Amino acid sequence: MPNVSNERGLVSRVRASVLDFWSNHPAADLATAAMVVGGHVLLVYHFKHGNILSWADQQQRLAIYAAGAGIMSLIAGFAGNGVTQYGGASSRLIAQIRKRYGATLRKNWVSIISWLLACAILCIVAMAVDSKDGPRASEWIFEVALCVAVVKFARLVFLFALILKSLDADLVRGDVLRKTNPAWIPGASRDEYRSKPEV
Repeated sequence: MPNVSNERGLVSRVRASVLDFWSNHPAADLATAAMVVGGHVLLVYHFKHGNILSWADQQQRLAIYAAGAGIMSLIAGFAGNGVTQYGGASSRLIAQIRKRYGATLRKNWVSIISWLLACAILCIVAMAVDSKDGPRASEWIFEVALCVAVVKFARLVFLFALILKSLDADLVRGDVLRKTNPAWIPGASRDEYRSKPEV
């Protein structure tokens, strides 16, 4: 049992270290996307397999690129909404997160929104350069955009989960204070009933 516990503790520490590095370095997303695209390039040109859009004609490719641009723009809009929620949150836990990790969070939000918009533009570029005779360039442009957008979306989900978890924790704490403080006045703000003396 001690060995199992030690192994779990080691796994938890390693996972926490990796997550901490990833959350503090948005550029790691680009490295991840580059490795995926590079691996696919090797698969297609060296092993002659894995050409994902080989079945699609020009009209189908253009439709895929347009859909990709629309979805990436929509996700960028969700990211902007997340920034609004984060900026409007007034809980004490969120305030502590802003104080300790504000610069890192700003860097993450800016990275997500800017790169998602850049990916949408790349999809438009893919539409512009696509042709019946040589579609390969447009396919690779779209694949780069898609891979970057996917890893940035994963970062966006991580930030949304962080904000929701922080808000839930603060609401639960406030609910406990309401139940344990007889001096709480119905309708009072959280700061007001926290200041009431407990009996």
